[in-house]
Amino acid sequence: NLRHLKTKEEAAPAPAPAPAPVEKTKAEMLEELLSGGKDERVDDLLDRVTLVENSISAHYRISLDKGGGDVVKVEGINHRMMPYVIELLAADTMPYLVGGAGSGKTTMAENCAKALGLDFFSTGAVVQKYELTGFVDATGTYQESAFFKAYKHGGLFLFDELDASSPAAIVAFNAALENGHWACPSGEMVMKHENFKVIASANTFGSGATLLYVGRNSLDGSTVDRFGFVILDYDWQFMAAVQGIAFDGKQAPYQYKCKGNSENDIAAYFRDVTLYSAAAEALGIKHIISPRACINGIKLLRRDVKRNIVEHTFVWKGLDKGSISKIKAHATAALEAMEGGE
Repeated sequence: NLRHLKTKEEAAPAPAPAPAPVEKTKAEMLEELLSGGKDERVDDLLDRVTLVENSISAHYRISLDKGGGDVVKVEGINHRMMPYVIELLAADTMPYLVGGAGSGKTTMAENCAKALGLDFFSTGAVVQKYELTGFVDATGTYQESAFFKAYKHGGLFLFDELDASSPAAIVAFNAALENGHWACPSGEMVMKHENFKVIASANTFGSGATLLYVGRNSLDGSTVDRFGFVILDYDWQFMAAVQGIAFDGKQAPYQYKCKGNSENDIAAYFRDVTLYSAAAEALGIKHIISPRACINGIKLLRRDVKRNIVEHTFVWKGLDKGSISKIKAHATAALEAMEGGE
Protein backbone atom coordinates (compact mmCIF):
# COMPACT_ATOMS: atom_id res chain seq x y z
CA ASN A 1 0.00 0.00 0.00
CA LEU A 2 2.79 2.39 0.81
CA ARG A 3 4.43 1.56 -2.50
CA HIS A 4 1.13 2.16 -4.26
CA LEU A 5 0.64 5.54 -2.58
CA LYS A 6 4.14 6.66 -3.50
CA THR A 7 3.56 5.76 -7.14
CA LYS A 8 0.34 7.74 -7.19
CA GLU A 9 2.15 10.68 -5.58
CA GLU A 10 4.86 10.61 -8.21
CA ALA A 11 2.36 10.41 -10.99
CA ALA A 12 0.35 13.39 -9.71
CA PRO A 13 0.45 16.29 -12.15
CA ALA A 14 2.69 19.24 -11.26
CA PRO A 15 0.82 22.29 -9.98
CA ALA A 16 0.10 24.95 -12.61
CA PRO A 17 2.58 27.86 -12.58
CA ALA A 18 1.34 31.00 -10.87
CA PRO A 19 0.20 33.65 -13.30
CA ALA A 20 2.74 36.40 -13.99
CA PRO A 21 2.02 39.53 -11.98
CA VAL A 22 0.21 42.17 -14.00
CA GLU A 23 2.32 45.29 -14.29
CA LYS A 24 0.39 48.25 -12.97
CA THR A 25 0.22 51.50 -14.79
CA LYS A 26 1.57 54.61 -13.14
CA ALA A 27 -1.97 55.84 -12.65
CA GLU A 28 -3.00 52.59 -10.90
CA MET A 29 0.04 52.68 -8.64
CA LEU A 30 -0.65 56.29 -7.73
CA GLU A 31 -4.29 55.48 -7.02
CA GLU A 32 -3.27 52.61 -4.76
CA LEU A 33 -0.65 54.75 -3.05
CA LEU A 34 -2.98 57.64 -2.35
CA SER A 35 -6.21 55.92 -1.44
CA GLY A 36 -6.42 52.31 -2.52
CA GLY A 37 -9.05 53.21 -5.06
CA LYS A 38 -10.20 55.88 -7.48
CA ASP A 39 -9.21 59.32 -6.32
CA GLU A 40 -9.63 62.62 -8.13
CA ARG A 41 -6.29 63.72 -6.74
CA VAL A 42 -4.59 61.17 -9.00
CA ASP A 43 -6.07 62.71 -12.14
CA ASP A 44 -5.08 66.15 -10.95
CA LEU A 45 -1.54 65.00 -10.17
CA LEU A 46 -1.16 63.30 -13.57
CA ASP A 47 -2.41 66.43 -15.32
CA ARG A 48 0.18 68.49 -13.45
CA VAL A 49 2.99 66.04 -14.32
CA THR A 50 1.97 66.22 -17.98
CA LEU A 51 2.09 70.02 -17.94
CA VAL A 52 5.51 70.02 -16.30
CA GLU A 53 6.81 67.47 -18.83
CA ASN A 54 5.46 69.65 -21.63
CA SER A 55 7.32 72.64 -20.22
CA ILE A 56 10.67 70.85 -20.46
CA SER A 57 12.66 71.60 -23.60
CA ALA A 58 12.92 68.85 -26.18
CA HIS A 59 16.05 66.75 -26.76
CA TYR A 60 18.48 68.52 -29.06
CA ARG A 61 21.29 67.05 -31.13
CA ILE A 62 23.87 69.67 -32.04
CA SER A 63 26.89 68.99 -34.23
CA LEU A 64 30.12 70.23 -32.74
CA ASP A 65 32.07 70.39 -35.98
CA LYS A 66 31.45 70.94 -39.66
CA GLY A 67 32.07 67.29 -40.41
CA GLY A 68 29.34 66.21 -38.04
CA GLY A 69 31.66 63.94 -36.07
CA ASP A 70 31.08 64.75 -32.42
CA VAL A 71 27.47 65.26 -31.40
CA VAL A 72 26.29 66.60 -28.08
CA LYS A 73 22.82 65.75 -26.82
CA VAL A 74 21.26 68.42 -24.65
CA GLU A 75 18.55 66.93 -22.47
CA GLY A 76 16.16 67.92 -19.74
CA ILE A 77 15.20 71.34 -18.44
CA ASN A 78 16.83 74.08 -20.49
CA HIS A 79 16.14 77.62 -21.63
CA ARG A 80 14.65 77.58 -25.10
CA MET A 81 17.62 79.58 -26.47
CA MET A 82 20.28 77.18 -25.17
CA PRO A 83 20.59 75.06 -28.35
CA TYR A 84 21.31 78.18 -30.41
CA VAL A 85 23.94 79.40 -27.94
CA ILE A 86 25.67 76.01 -28.12
CA GLU A 87 25.50 76.24 -31.90
CA LEU A 88 27.39 79.54 -31.74
CA LEU A 89 30.02 78.06 -29.43
CA ALA A 90 30.39 74.98 -31.62
CA ALA A 91 31.03 77.25 -34.61
CA ASP A 92 33.88 78.96 -32.69
CA THR A 93 32.04 82.23 -32.31
CA MET A 94 31.42 84.14 -29.08
CA PRO A 95 27.85 84.67 -27.87
CA TYR A 96 26.86 87.89 -26.12
CA LEU A 97 23.76 87.17 -24.05
CA VAL A 98 21.51 90.19 -23.62
CA GLY A 99 18.79 89.78 -21.05
CA GLY A 100 17.03 91.32 -18.11
CA ALA A 101 17.83 90.61 -14.50
CA GLY A 102 17.02 87.00 -13.66
CA SER A 103 16.68 85.82 -17.25
CA GLY A 104 19.09 82.92 -16.68
CA LYS A 105 22.28 84.15 -18.34
CA THR A 106 24.67 82.62 -15.79
CA THR A 107 22.72 79.36 -15.62
CA MET A 108 22.76 79.24 -19.42
CA ALA A 109 26.55 79.56 -19.50
CA GLU A 110 27.02 76.87 -16.83
CA ASN A 111 24.72 74.46 -18.68
CA CYS A 112 26.54 75.13 -21.97
CA ALA A 113 29.85 74.24 -20.31
CA LYS A 114 28.38 70.98 -19.01
CA ALA A 115 26.91 70.12 -22.41
CA LEU A 116 30.27 70.68 -24.10
CA GLY A 117 32.22 68.84 -21.42
CA LEU A 118 34.21 71.94 -20.44
CA ASP A 119 35.23 73.35 -17.07
CA PHE A 120 33.32 76.49 -16.18
CA PHE A 121 34.97 79.77 -15.13
CA SER A 122 33.42 83.18 -14.64
CA THR A 123 33.88 86.70 -13.41
CA GLY A 124 31.38 89.42 -12.65
CA ALA A 125 31.74 93.12 -13.37
CA VAL A 126 35.46 93.94 -13.39
CA VAL A 127 36.29 97.30 -11.80
CA GLN A 128 40.07 96.86 -11.72
CA LYS A 129 42.03 95.24 -14.53
CA TYR A 130 43.83 92.83 -12.15
CA GLU A 131 40.50 91.17 -11.31
CA LEU A 132 40.49 89.81 -14.85
CA THR A 133 44.20 89.28 -15.47
CA GLY A 134 45.37 88.21 -12.02
CA PHE A 135 48.30 89.90 -10.24
CA VAL A 136 51.73 89.36 -8.72
CA ASP A 137 51.56 89.71 -4.95
CA ALA A 138 54.12 91.16 -2.53
CA THR A 139 56.01 87.84 -2.39
CA GLY A 140 56.40 87.74 -6.15
CA THR A 141 53.81 84.98 -6.57
CA TYR A 142 51.40 85.24 -9.45
CA GLN A 143 47.80 84.96 -8.27
CA GLU A 144 45.99 83.31 -11.14
CA SER A 145 42.59 84.55 -12.25
CA ALA A 146 39.66 82.55 -13.58
CA PHE A 147 40.39 84.04 -17.02
CA PHE A 148 44.02 82.88 -16.90
CA LYS A 149 43.01 79.32 -15.99
CA ALA A 150 40.43 79.05 -18.77
CA TYR A 151 42.67 80.72 -21.35
CA LYS A 152 45.69 78.51 -20.63
CA HIS A 153 44.10 75.17 -19.75
CA GLY A 154 40.80 75.33 -21.61
CA GLY A 155 37.25 75.81 -20.46
CA LEU A 156 34.26 78.05 -20.94
CA PHE A 157 34.77 81.54 -19.53
CA LEU A 158 31.75 83.72 -18.74
CA PHE A 159 32.42 87.46 -18.61
CA ASP A 160 29.27 88.49 -16.78
CA GLU A 161 28.16 92.14 -16.53
CA LEU A 162 30.47 93.07 -19.39
CA ASP A 163 28.65 96.38 -19.82
CA ALA A 164 29.42 97.33 -16.19
CA SER A 165 33.15 96.59 -16.39
CA SER A 166 36.23 98.78 -16.62
CA PRO A 167 37.24 99.81 -20.16
CA ALA A 168 40.90 99.05 -19.33
CA ALA A 169 40.02 95.47 -18.39
CA ILE A 170 37.95 95.03 -21.55
CA VAL A 171 40.85 96.27 -23.71
CA ALA A 172 43.11 93.59 -22.17
CA PHE A 173 40.37 91.03 -22.71
CA ASN A 174 40.02 91.99 -26.39
CA ALA A 175 43.77 91.77 -26.97
CA ALA A 176 43.94 88.24 -25.59
CA LEU A 177 40.97 87.14 -27.69
CA GLU A 178 42.30 88.66 -30.89
CA ASN A 179 45.95 87.63 -30.76
CA GLY A 180 45.70 84.03 -29.64
CA HIS A 181 48.37 84.71 -27.01
CA TRP A 182 48.57 86.87 -23.96
CA ALA A 183 51.36 88.28 -21.83
CA CYS A 184 50.01 87.75 -18.32
CA PRO A 185 51.25 89.82 -15.34
CA SER A 186 53.77 87.12 -14.33
CA GLY A 187 55.60 87.74 -17.60
CA GLU A 188 54.60 84.39 -19.08
CA MET A 189 53.46 84.43 -22.69
CA VAL A 190 50.37 82.25 -22.55
CA MET A 191 48.97 80.61 -25.67
CA LYS A 192 45.21 80.36 -25.99
CA HIS A 193 44.03 76.78 -25.44
CA GLU A 194 42.18 75.17 -28.32
CA ASN A 195 39.24 74.43 -26.01
CA PHE A 196 38.95 77.96 -24.66
CA LYS A 197 35.49 79.38 -25.29
CA VAL A 198 33.88 82.64 -24.22
CA ILE A 199 30.39 83.87 -23.42
CA ALA A 200 29.73 87.49 -22.48
CA SER A 201 26.53 88.57 -20.79
CA ALA A 202 24.95 91.91 -20.06
CA ASN A 203 21.70 93.72 -19.44
CA THR A 204 22.15 96.05 -22.42
CA PHE A 205 23.37 95.92 -26.01
CA GLY A 206 26.43 97.95 -25.01
CA SER A 207 24.97 101.36 -25.87
CA GLY A 208 25.14 102.72 -22.33
CA ALA A 209 22.81 103.24 -19.41
CA THR A 210 19.05 102.85 -19.74
CA LEU A 211 16.17 103.82 -17.46
CA LEU A 212 16.23 100.31 -15.98
CA TYR A 213 20.00 99.73 -15.92
CA VAL A 214 21.52 103.07 -15.00
CA GLY A 215 24.95 101.74 -14.01
CA ARG A 216 25.93 100.49 -17.46
CA ASN A 217 28.68 101.76 -19.76
CA SER A 218 28.86 102.15 -23.51
CA LEU A 219 31.06 99.44 -24.96
CA ASP A 220 33.78 100.18 -27.46
CA GLY A 221 32.80 99.36 -31.05
CA SER A 222 35.64 96.84 -31.40
CA THR A 223 34.27 94.92 -28.40
CA VAL A 224 30.74 94.78 -29.73
CA ASP A 225 32.04 93.72 -33.14
CA ARG A 226 33.63 90.53 -31.76
CA PHE A 227 30.43 88.99 -30.45
CA GLY A 228 27.26 87.40 -31.77
CA PHE A 229 24.27 88.87 -29.97
CA VAL A 230 21.53 86.64 -28.55
CA ILE A 231 18.48 88.05 -26.79
CA LEU A 232 17.67 85.99 -23.73
CA ASP A 233 14.02 86.61 -22.95
CA TYR A 234 12.20 85.42 -19.85
CA ASP A 235 11.45 81.77 -20.59
CA TRP A 236 8.52 81.22 -18.23
CA GLN A 237 8.08 77.67 -19.51
CA PHE A 238 11.61 76.89 -18.39
CA MET A 239 11.14 78.62 -15.03
CA ALA A 240 7.97 76.63 -14.37
CA ALA A 241 9.73 73.35 -15.14
CA VAL A 242 12.57 74.19 -12.76
CA GLN A 243 10.08 74.90 -9.98
CA GLY A 244 7.90 71.88 -10.79
CA ILE A 245 4.90 74.10 -11.46
CA ALA A 246 2.13 73.23 -13.88
CA PHE A 247 2.25 75.91 -16.58
CA ASP A 248 1.68 76.04 -20.32
CA GLY A 249 3.00 79.36 -21.59
CA LYS A 250 3.12 78.29 -25.25
CA GLN A 251 6.84 79.15 -25.48
CA ALA A 252 8.27 76.75 -28.02
CA PRO A 253 12.00 75.96 -28.40
CA TYR A 254 13.76 78.50 -30.60
CA GLN A 255 13.52 77.40 -34.23
CA TYR A 256 16.75 78.66 -35.74
CA LYS A 257 17.48 75.95 -38.32
CA CYS A 258 16.50 75.90 -41.99
CA LYS A 259 16.58 73.09 -44.55
CA GLY A 260 19.94 74.27 -45.81
CA ASN A 261 21.78 77.26 -47.30
CA SER A 262 23.22 76.89 -50.78
CA GLU A 263 26.51 78.41 -51.87
CA ASN A 264 24.46 80.99 -53.81
CA ASP A 265 22.66 81.89 -50.55
CA ILE A 266 25.98 82.31 -48.80
CA ALA A 267 27.38 84.44 -51.63
CA ALA A 268 24.27 86.64 -51.50
CA TYR A 269 24.74 87.11 -47.75
CA PHE A 270 28.36 88.14 -48.25
CA ARG A 271 27.34 90.62 -50.97
CA ASP A 272 24.53 92.10 -48.88
CA VAL A 273 26.70 92.55 -45.79
CA THR A 274 29.18 94.59 -47.84
CA LEU A 275 26.26 96.73 -49.05
CA TYR A 276 24.92 97.11 -45.49
CA SER A 277 28.34 98.25 -44.29
CA ALA A 278 28.62 100.86 -47.05
CA ALA A 279 25.05 102.00 -46.43
CA ALA A 280 25.58 102.51 -42.69
CA GLU A 281 28.64 104.63 -43.40
CA ALA A 282 26.93 106.64 -46.15
CA LEU A 283 23.91 107.32 -43.92
CA GLY A 284 26.05 108.32 -40.96
CA ILE A 285 24.58 105.60 -38.75
CA LYS A 286 27.01 104.81 -35.95
CA HIS A 287 26.98 101.05 -36.27
CA ILE A 288 29.97 98.89 -37.20
CA ILE A 289 29.39 96.18 -39.83
CA SER A 290 32.84 94.73 -40.34
CA PRO A 291 34.22 91.66 -42.16
CA ARG A 292 33.60 89.72 -38.92
CA ALA A 293 29.89 89.86 -39.75
CA CYS A 294 30.71 88.01 -42.97
CA ILE A 295 33.16 85.52 -41.47
CA ASN A 296 31.05 84.56 -38.47
CA GLY A 297 27.78 84.75 -40.36
CA ILE A 298 29.02 82.33 -43.02
CA LYS A 299 30.05 79.86 -40.31
CA LEU A 300 26.43 79.80 -39.11
CA LEU A 301 24.92 79.69 -42.60
CA ARG A 302 27.02 76.60 -43.31
CA ARG A 303 25.49 75.07 -40.21
CA ASP A 304 22.02 75.62 -41.71
CA VAL A 305 21.02 78.56 -39.51
CA LYS A 306 18.31 80.81 -40.94
CA ARG A 307 19.65 83.92 -42.63
CA ASN A 308 17.45 86.41 -40.76
CA ILE A 309 18.68 85.00 -37.46
CA VAL A 310 22.30 85.19 -38.63
CA GLU A 311 21.79 88.86 -39.55
CA HIS A 312 20.32 89.76 -36.15
CA THR A 313 23.17 87.92 -34.41
CA PHE A 314 26.16 89.27 -36.34
CA VAL A 315 24.97 92.32 -38.32
CA TRP A 316 22.25 94.23 -36.47
CA LYS A 317 23.06 93.42 -32.83
CA GLY A 318 20.18 95.30 -31.27
CA LEU A 319 20.18 98.21 -33.71
CA ASP A 320 16.81 99.96 -33.79
CA LYS A 321 14.30 98.95 -36.47
CA GLY A 322 14.26 102.38 -38.07
CA SER A 323 18.01 102.35 -38.71
CA ILE A 324 17.86 98.78 -40.02
CA SER A 325 15.13 99.75 -42.50
CA LYS A 326 17.15 102.74 -43.73
CA ILE A 327 20.28 100.64 -44.22
CA LYS A 328 18.38 97.92 -46.07
CA ALA A 329 16.64 100.44 -48.33
CA HIS A 330 19.95 102.12 -49.18
CA ALA A 331 21.58 98.74 -49.83
CA THR A 332 18.69 97.65 -52.08
CA ALA A 333 18.96 100.85 -54.10
CA ALA A 334 22.72 100.35 -54.46
CA LEU A 335 22.22 96.77 -55.62
CA GLU A 336 19.61 97.80 -58.20
CA ALA A 337 21.98 100.47 -59.50
CA MET A 338 24.76 97.90 -59.80
CA GLU A 339 22.54 95.44 -61.64
CA GLY A 340 21.17 98.19 -63.86
CA GLY A 341 24.70 99.18 -64.79
CA GLU A 342 25.39 95.63 -65.92
